[in-house]
Amino acid sequence: IEIALKSLGSSKQEMDQRSKLESELLELKIQPDVYLEDATAEGLEASIACNSTPLLFIDNFGKYLAGAGKSEHKANLIRMLDNVFDWGITTTRRLKGEGKRAKQLSIGSFGAHFASTVGDSNLKPKDIKANIENGFLNKVLITFQDTIDKPVPLRSSLSNEEKGQIEAFSKSYFVMASNCHFYLGDEAYEIYTEFHNRTSDEFIRRYNNDEDLAGLIIRLLKISKRIACIFEIASQCERYQAIGTTDEDRPKIPISAENMQRAIDFLEYLKREHISKIMLYAQSNNGKLSKSEIILHAIKRLSDDGKKIDRRSIIGRLSKSQRMSAKDLKPIMEQLIDERKIKGNNEDGYSLFD
Repeated sequence: IEIALKSLGSSKQEMDQRSKLESELLELKIQPDVYLEDATAEGLEASIACNSTPLLFIDNFGKYLAGAGKSEHKANLIRMLDNVFDWGITTTRRLKGEGKRAKQLSIGSFGAHFASTVGDSNLKPKDIKANIENGFLNKVLITFQDTIDKPVPLRSSLSNEEKGQIEAFSKSYFVMASNCHFYLGDEAYEIYTEFHNRTSDEFIRRYNNDEDLAGLIIRLLKISKRIACIFEIASQCERYQAIGTTDEDRPKIPISAENMQRAIDFLEYLKREHISKIMLYAQSNNGKLSKSEIILHAIKRLSDDGKKIDRRSIIGRLSKSQRMSAKDLKPIMEQLIDERKIKGNNEDGYSLFD
């Protein structure tokens, strides 16, 4: 229908035909999407408008993000995701028929999976820093995998029992998530308040030091409550029995102290193991980490955890692809000492410079 519309001219007969085709287009019932791959902003808007709760997948996101400055289509999607991640809403304005219509779309549920974020994906340090400074990378949590040899389980590779368990859990999760309101219970609120105070202090310190990471740190407050809600639903949904059909009838479910603490522990793990690494990439010379930068990152993680810093523990902190022998590690440690990045306290003990 859209192709036919583009071919029409401005004669009276063609205008009548145009009006008929536009009516047909508006009456089409679009099916909700489950997956969207490399969508445009318009495509994501259309998907959400038909009540989709999609998973957006973009491969080689590093190149995608680096090219957003030159491509209006990519830039529009990034701007839209910017709003979605913070507020769960987006406003669309487009020409339909003879009148312009503006509509605010609320996103009930939305997932995004961006593969190949840094390193070999060609996302250069200046691109990382630019997208941290403009706010986009402050709104997403980036994780790194040790190896690419991790198969994604396909439906065809699962047993009937596994498929049944996954489908039953997914359905029960959806029912509870869409039928209930969630709030922090009293004990969870106390745990969150303590986390809030610590995070606020860290934000002020990083902001005063003009650190790029400050924006993400303050957003962890909102993210922590979202993740706590996810944990609460996941731990309760298989026992939940749906009741009520109106908004007023929806049960109000308190988020437990246990799930609030789980969310905070999860974010602390991400900060220590993953968020600090994105900052390493942003400060690197060419978007790739040298061996000394990888080792220094492992040492900082040991120091943050209050663990002993020796060659054995450093090697234990490296991923499978980064592993090296104590013999290979020795010259790197000597280089870091010469650069006054670490101190050699004794034959096999080290510490960071203050």
